[in-house]
Amino acid sequence: MNGLEDVTAAGIALTVAVALGSYLLGAVPVGLLVGRVMGGVDVREVGSGRTGATNVLRTLGWKAAALVALLDLGKGAAAVSVSAAIAGTSGEVVGALSVVLGHSWSVFIGFGGGRGVIPAGGAALALVWPAALIGTAVGLVIIGLTRYVSLGSLLGTVTCVAVMIGFAAFGQEPIIFSPLAVTGGALIIYSHRDNIRRLLSGTERRFGQPAETDG
Repeated sequence: MNGLEDVTAAGIALTVAVALGSYLLGAVPVGLLVGRVMGGVDVREVGSGRTGATNVLRTLGWKAAALVALLDLGKGAAAVSVSAAIAGTSGEVVGALSVVLGHSWSVFIGFGGGRGVIPAGGAALALVWPAALIGTAVGLVIIGLTRYVSLGSLLGTVTCVAVMIGFAAFGQEPIIFSPLAVTGGALIIYSHRDNIRRLLSGTERRFGQPAETDG
């Protein structure tokens, strides 16, 4: 086996390791664990049935939700940072996508989970922090104006994706960040497909309304 083949084999092994490690980190169901410890509640059985910070907020209040948000944000940032140290730029990309996949479709809880917004935000913060901050600002403004968390999450995600693509297009970041941003954004939009249907039909629950099972 020549040197090039050795490097290629090693690169593939590192990529697989990064993907698996980031997926498993993302798959840790923080919201479920916090719900059980702080409130004795299985958040999958209330509200949207998701394990993300929004459902925790509706169910257990802001303290539990803040803890979940912080830990989920950390999952995304840690996955990118560790993956970059192990496998460079390609590792960042794989780690970012894998942590979002793990969070949204966790192997530990039957492939359920959250909608991926906060871990993706943590990943974006580690990759292109201005994009993460601008996307967050847009999302918070939309939530403040409409009281629709889902709409703010979606528009904030789209904004973050657009800014990341802009940075890559103008050579400020690696060009591979463009397909990463598009793919990550698509995953988040797909995970919000039920919210999108309710937004279009006018039945989406606004921020502050009590948690009820919404299917």
